[in-house]
Amino acid sequence: MMASAALFGAAFGIVWGLAGYAATRGRRDFSSVRTVVATRHEVLVEHKHRAAAQEILARTPGLLPDPFAG
Repeated sequence: MMASAALFGAAFGIVWGLAGYAATRGRRDFSSVRTVVATRHEVLVEHKHRAAAQEILARTPGLLPDPFAG
């Protein structure tokens, strides 16, 4: 009974997989990337900590936006 259930499930999966493949003609509906890289960041602070946050950003290299990025 377990073997027949496993075979029935495999057959069902194959049929639905082939139907999905045929419906999209083999084209993928997503793009694959190796890494995710943020293009911008937002820093949220309470107004009373704004000056300290700006000071930290100003003295830490690489944390300010690139003025030449287009």
